[in-house]
Amino acid sequence: MKLDSRLETIASFVRGGFICDVGTDHGKLPIYLLKNRVCERAVLSDINLLPLETAKRNTDAAGVGDRVEFIQTDGLTGISLDGITDIVIAGMGGELIADILAGAGESIKGINLILQPMTKRDFLLNFLLFEGFRIEEKVNVKDVNKEYTIINTTLVRDMRATVKKIYSALDAIAPFKFAEEWDNSGLLVGDFSDDEVNKILIALDISFNVVEEAITKNCEVIISHHPVIFHPLTKLLPQSPSSHAMKNDIYCICSHTSFDSSEMGMNNIFIPMFTKHFGIDHVYNKTPIEPTSDNNGIGIIFELPKAIETTTADFAQNLKEMFGSNIVKYIDVGEPLSIKRIAFCSGAGGEYLARIMDESLADAYITADLKHSHFIDAKGRNYPLFDCGHFATEAMMKEYAAKILQKQFPKTEFIIAETDTDPVAVI
Repeated sequence: MKLDSRLETIASFVRGGFICDVGTDHGKLPIYLLKNRVCERAVLSDINLLPLETAKRNTDAAGVGDRVEFIQTDGLTGISLDGITDIVIAGMGGELIADILAGAGESIKGINLILQPMTKRDFLLNFLLFEGFRIEEKVNVKDVNKEYTIINTTLVRDMRATVKKIYSALDAIAPFKFAEEWDNSGLLVGDFSDDEVNKILIALDISFNVVEEAITKNCEVIISHHPVIFHPLTKLLPQSPSSHAMKNDIYCICSHTSFDSSEMGMNNIFIPMFTKHFGIDHVYNKTPIEPTSDNNGIGIIFELPKAIETTTADFAQNLKEMFGSNIVKYIDVGEPLSIKRIAFCSGAGGEYLARIMDESLADAYITADLKHSHFIDAKGRNYPLFDCGHFATEAMMKEYAAKILQKQFPKTEFIIAETDTDPVAVI
């Protein structure tokens, strides 16, 4: 029996011998798994009777009906998960899949989950991130000119935190493999200890003061965005943050451009922040400014359902309030300003300005760390350009990371560093 590319990819994520196929259609996936001895047993469920009757006829005809149980139910309600190794929920809306998982509670903890939403993909991904699920792998597959996202995940709540497990959790949010070649992301101070971690400090930058704060608050680990070691060290000094952390047995894990380029990283924080502040329900046509793989990449371009009609000064003021920037520099293009398509790059994004303007990729560009020449180029073309500050456009990662990791490791305390503030003062 041959599966289409969608079901074949789903089948490749099955890990154990007892599968539960929620919302089964014709029973094709369980038949394939049972006939090929990938699984020995299967439970097929659906809220409607007709799909179950069709699936029963098909499994009987395939000679595997004696190893299948059929249950008419809503989601996972009433299904005993004892012994089940894998749960497949495919071909439903993302919100419905999230509801099914939420209704199952702790009963699905540790079970291999394979999810394939037909709609509301981003909603489901964010539900998983913020409810203690670890996204093990996420792939896009095309079938008959349609693209599907298949998510392999597990509920890992109540895990005992160690340096290795914290690193793996960050790697699941923002895979370190996506870091730029010139970058230095990863575990930069310490080794992969199996000792239990009780307190973790989260900062944008690991300064000497941040290390001191970690010492004072008895934190064993510091998680940061910017690398504590970026340029090659020619000597070790007592006032060096990395030396100070090592001396005091504090581990440092830094997720820099890996976090910038991950679909679930910086861009995934910015869009909900922007839509909430401007009172927008949703956005369309999201695409990275510099794609890497699948939906990952540096920066993001997205389209609003309706253009924002404003002035340049008012839009800049809104960005200042949204980010909590101490200053916003911008090009005043005159009035009125109509913005329907927006480009955003956290940190330093000046290198993308020329292409964004040349190819008319967005009606406005929000970034930071711009050079004088960037402003000259934008002014010459009367292009809306906004520099909201490096710290301000990236500091949002601290609370985001803390919330996600707290759900996965509820017994570990995650603390936002108080000493990690914007180093730039303005008058």
